Amino acid sequence: MFCNHIDDATSSASTTSEGGTTGNCTVSSTETDGPYPLYNSRGSSIQRVDIRDGKTGLQLGISIIIKNTNNSCAVLPNARVDIWHCDKDGYYSGYTNSGYLGTQNNVALVFCRCLQSTDTNGEAKFISVYPG
Repeated sequence: MFCNHIDDATSSASTTSEGGTTGNCTVSSTETDGPYPLYNSRGSSIQRVDIRDGKTGLQLGISIIIKNTNNSCAVLPNARVDIWHCDKDGYYSGYTNSGYLGTQNNVALVFCRCLQSTDTNGEAKFISVYPG
């Protein structure tokens, strides 16, 4: 259902559905929502491109393209894309987490989280840090 391309400062990797824009694409595997989702929206505080919020680490550029498998793999504008991941130390925003740096209360924070709609090219872009 989508193609994504992930770049960092020194290398790149890509995952592309078969055929790209040729009208021959496949639905991506279904996955369970990972740990620590925030279903109660934080409103405009997570509608953004840069999701680092001052977190240090290797910068990560994320580009996700959503395609409609029911319409010859045409790009899908205005599709909702939610992403979240931990910071480089393994902590998630929106929760109290225990890790190798001790317990952190990140309930009021939104680092490494975003809600975005795809543009006219079916693409959503983010700037983050590589998760730990």
